[in-house]
Amino acid sequence: MTTAINTNKLTIENIKEIKLGEIIIEKRIREFNSDIIPSLSDSIKENGLFHPITINEENILICGYHRYMAFKELNYETILCNVVVAKDEDSRKEMEIDENMVRLELHYFDLAEQLKMKKGLYEKKHPETILGATGKGRKKEKKSFIDDITEQLKKSKSSVYHLLNIYNTLNKEERDIIKELNIPQSDVKSIIKMNRDYREEVFDTIRNHNLDVKKSIKYLKNQKNHINLKNIERPTDDKFIDCIQVGDAIEIIENIPNDTKYDCLFIDINSYSKNEEQQLQKSV
Repeated sequence: MTTAINTNKLTIENIKEIKLGEIIIEKRIREFNSDIIPSLSDSIKENGLFHPITINEENILICGYHRYMAFKELNYETILCNVVVAKDEDSRKEMEIDENMVRLELHYFDLAEQLKMKKGLYEKKHPETILGATGKGRKKEKKSFIDDITEQLKKSKSSVYHLLNIYNTLNKEERDIIKELNIPQSDVKSIIKMNRDYREEVFDTIRNHNLDVKKSIKYLKNQKNHINLKNIERPTDDKFIDCIQVGDAIEIIENIPNDTKYDCLFIDINSYSKNEEQQLQKSV
């Protein structure tokens, strides 16, 4: 067991050199990213460790798993540790979340996940702050989670509410797809308003046609308008058009001069050729 002299403050007295084999690794909140280990190992080898990892008095790792793994990769035997008092699991989780949110440039989905977990821990610790909580002895002076976290992260309340709404609305598969497609947070506002089936159609359109969210929505709208219809073929006397027209058949017919002769052909949109599909895409 390692003793923390000054509770949870990062001080010289709390910095201990601990053998890697003595550090206990429990399930991590943040997903491990093996891709960063080589560059992190190179940086540590060249410049040393800028920030000690954090453990509690039982040598359970709280923060710094990637740094720990980089030291293992370098075959180092010991690592500098900041020893803190955090005996229960909730305290350890809260410390890990705080470091992740403050020290890392997280993807907005990862930040949303950390906020969701932090909110649960905060309200478990301070149930009187839950919206609608009543009862004698309620500590009205205690900040709500939103007030506390916005002050901590220097973010607006609306941005925190939006992140929590994103996490609560989208399932893990949808969140992974959005990360894969690199959809910006500003576009997710419209995505979370869609039903699940339509979201799936939007994701497929983005992936298959290399469009952004707004253009994908417009593309799907055009596709719906054109379903079961194809093009009016080129008129027989060249007075109307010189190329195939894509659009609403009735509207196209209405715009043909009265003295123009033409032939019509209507085909299901699913039989479009590649070039015709590109025409539809250009109309977005």
